[in-house]
Amino acid sequence: NQFPPDSELLKLLGGTYLEDFTAANIAIARFLLRQGDREPALVCFVGSPKFPQARLQVFLRSPRGFAFGPYLEFPFSEMQAGITSLEVRDLLGDGNECLVTREGFNLGPENHGVNMVIRKLEAGAFKVLWKAPVEFSNLASFPPKVQTLAPPEKNIGLPGTVTKGEVEFRARGRISEPVWKGKVEFHAIGRDEPVDTLSLEKVCAWDGTKFTPLQ
Repeated sequence: NQFPPDSELLKLLGGTYLEDFTAANIAIARFLLRQGDREPALVCFVGSPKFPQARLQVFLRSPRGFAFGPYLEFPFSEMQAGITSLEVRDLLGDGNECLVTREGFNLGPENHGVNMVIRKLEAGAFKVLWKAPVEFSNLASFPPKVQTLAPPEKNIGLPGTVTKGEVEFRARGRISEPVWKGKVEFHAIGRDEPVDTLSLEKVCAWDGTKFTPLQ
């Protein structure tokens, strides 16, 4: 009873969210995001197959209850709601928790993948602390000659490559830093199997404001 029911949250969203047929087909997933000494934020992922977009919506506690906060929208693609997974982690060790999401992207035919994105709330808005692909298939075109770049992470997303990776969080003091581990496969026209494979691992250290980019 500390938090409003879905019907009250939809009233705050207003507009088409209040239409009877739409409201009956909406699903809401709730997450509590701690913000240090401040009141926790209620983060909701709101989606419906009747909408062209899903929404990641923050509600902030106010003297009158909960108020409408910042939000992000994600387009539906082939019945996927943009975000395929979401978790809350205290990666900075200060009680200000982060949202860790996996988000599909599509850059065109045979060029698509999934990004992991780390965000936190800062100054009333979402701030991206890190973003990196955990899947990236770019088989829309192929180079005339297969060659690798240095450092190895520069090969991620190149034409003719398929990238598969995972992220684990490794503690360094009170900070938990993302460690990307995976491989890049190099493909050629007419070959079913990759002609070369490059394995890599990179620790993306905290620089005081964000995590070091993978690429």
